[in-house]
This record gives sequence, structure tokens and C-alpha cells, in this order.
Amino acid sequence: MGKIALCEEKKNRALLLKKRKNFVALVLCVLLLCLLSACEEVTNLMEDAPFRENLYDSYTSSYEFYNDDPQFNSAAEPVYISYRIGSVQNFSDKALHSLIAQVASADHPFIGWEYLYNPRDGNSTVPSNFSFNDFNYISSALISPQPAALLAVTGSYYTVKHYKQDPDLSGYSLADTDRLSGATDRPSRAREKSYVGFEADPSWTQLTVTSDGSTTVEIYYDRKMYLLTMDANGGDNAGVTENSIGMRYQSPTAIPTNTFSRDGYTFDGWARSASGGRVFVDGDNYLIGNKNETIYAVWKANEITASVEMEKFGADYELEVEVTTTAGAVIIKWETRDSESFDIDASIPTTAYTRSTADGYTTLTIATADLVPGTYDIYVEAANAGQLPCSRDLKVRIP
Repeated sequence: MGKIALCEEKKNRALLLKKRKNFVALVLCVLLLCLLSACEEVTNLMEDAPFRENLYDSYTSSYEFYNDDPQFNSAAEPVYISYRIGSVQNFSDKALHSLIAQVASADHPFIGWEYLYNPRDGNSTVPSNFSFNDFNYISSALISPQPAALLAVTGSYYTVKHYKQDPDLSGYSLADTDRLSGATDRPSRAREKSYVGFEADPSWTQLTVTSDGSTTVEIYYDRKMYLLTMDANGGDNAGVTENSIGMRYQSPTAIPTNTFSRDGYTFDGWARSASGGRVFVDGDNYLIGNKNETIYAVWKANEITASVEMEKFGADYELEVEVTTTAGAVIIKWETRDSESFDIDASIPTTAYTRSTADGYTTLTIATADLVPGTYDIYVEAANAGQLPCSRDLKVRIP
């Protein structure tokens, strides 16, 4: 009997221990369920009220993006995104693409975000740190601690055509066509293009964007006006050494008739530089570039006609004199003999002539480029020892 009672007592103790374990397990399960429920409630709270004060820290701020105004009972769920405070954010996050896709279409593209209100307090006043494009649609913002609800905005397409003036200035030809998007029933936002040598006619205007895509803005570009200067390059016209005419960029324009002259020279055309050769003549079509340009007169020196008159001293001696005329110079060459000399017209400056002796001859070279038209007297002589000199008088005529 004692053994039976002992076994019964052990059995009761084991049963009690099992019940205690089950109770502890039950309590733990209840606690775990409570913890899970609390976590779910916090999660729901964050989802239902993402902008409540206790969700903010000193580093980030949250935004909610809609594809329709929630005030009109939209069924669309907003997209919540947090950005770092103080950063400049472009509102084109990949997370927003699906939201944009819900409202955009082939004919009505997404054009930006409209500010709705501050979800904290419902204030619809736009914060000063938001930046807008021309039509008050947000493109980017400097993130601040204030949250914002933003609405996706769609618009319509329109066309901008750019016409450039023809070279003959008789009309305009289409240069470029742009397909842009803007707010429907609001002004277009066409922009002028930059073309070298052209400027837009300022009379063009923005048009109201229609929903059917038929709006077409036309911008015309005129060829810019530049000055072509004709430089006399050593010549003049009553003291005037240059004149200019206006020419349109790359539009063929005739070079006017030369009005300059230069003593001792004949006009021979126009060059691109002061020392260059002839490239143009009067009446040639000139294509001016995108800046003011200058052409230079080309001058050809007149040929000098010289005549020689002789006076002889001494019956047996004649002085051999050779005269050569070239463009811009007269060359006089005579025998040196035992002695020689010359006398040149005082009106010819010393800088205009040179003298040299070689092989029994003396050469006098007179540059005529700076001499005015007229007749100049030149006297040369030579003599052998003990004999009278022989001489020649030369008259150099410059037409």
C-alpha cells in the first residue's frame, strides 16, 4: 500500500508540473500576440498618418504624391517618400513613375506637380522654399521640415516651328520643329532657338494650348545685319579713307563701285588683307559672316614713261645712258669712266632713290610710288681724265 501511495503522489506532481508548463507557454503566447498586435497598430498608424509629429526626426521630411486631388474622393493611393532635409530634390523619383503613368496618356503628358497643402495642418499656402516653373507646377524643391501633398498635373502637346530667312531675303524656310507639352488652356512656353547669324523676329507670341494638340507657335528668324568696310589702303576720296555698307548674314550682296584713288596707282580690285592679292572686283557678290568684316583696295603702280635728251661736250665722246621703266620705278644706268656725278630734281626726296656702282657703270634707281604726277629733271655726267665730261639730261614724266 505504501508503494502504491508513493507512485500516486509522483503522478500528481508530474501532472501539476505539466499544467504549470502549459500555463507558462500560454502566457508567453498571449504576450507574443499582444506584442504583434502592438507592432501592427504602430504600422497602421504610420501608414494612416505618415506626417504626424512623432514620426519626424531632425534629418528627413516626408511627402505624399497623388495622381488626383484627394479632396474629390479619389480612390488612388498616394505614394509616400521621405527626403533628407536641406537637399534639393527633383521630383522625378522612380517610385513616382507608376503614379504618373496612371494619369498620363499619349495626348496628355505629365507636366509637373501642383502643391496641394501641408498634411500637418491643411494649410494650402505654398512654402517659399519650393521652386516652380512658368505655370506654378513644382519641378524641384529645397526640402524643409514641412511636409507637402503634391498633385500630378497633365497637359497637352503643341508644336513650335522655327523659320529662317532665305539667302535672297525673299521669304522663310522651315528649319526646325519642336513638340512640347504645356498646361491645357494656358499659354504655351515656346522658346527661341539660337542660330548663328540669325535673330528672332520679336513680334512672335505665345498661344493658348488646346487639348486637341493643334496649337502651333511659329517663330521667324531674320538674318543679322553686319558691316562690310572698304579700306582705301593708301588711297582716299577727298580725305576719306574708308566707307561701309550693311549686309545680311550670308546673303549675296554686290560690292559697290570703288570711289578711292591713289596718285601713281591704278585701282585693281579688293583683297581680304592690306597686303593680300586681289580676290574681288566691283560688283562681285560678297557673303559676309557673323561679324563685321573689312576688304582692302588693291593698287597697281602706274608705269613711268621717261624721255632722254642729250647735250654733248667734246667732239669725240658720247655718254652711254640706259633707261628702264618698271611698275613703280625708273632705273638710269650710265658709264662711270674715270669720274661720274648726277644731279636729281630737288622735289624728289632722298628716300625715293638709291645709287650703286658696279662693273664700270653707275645705277640710279628712283621709286615713283610716292611721287605726284609731273615732270622731273635728272642730270648725269661722266668723264675720262684730261677730257671734257659728257652728260645727259633726262626728263622723267609721271602720268
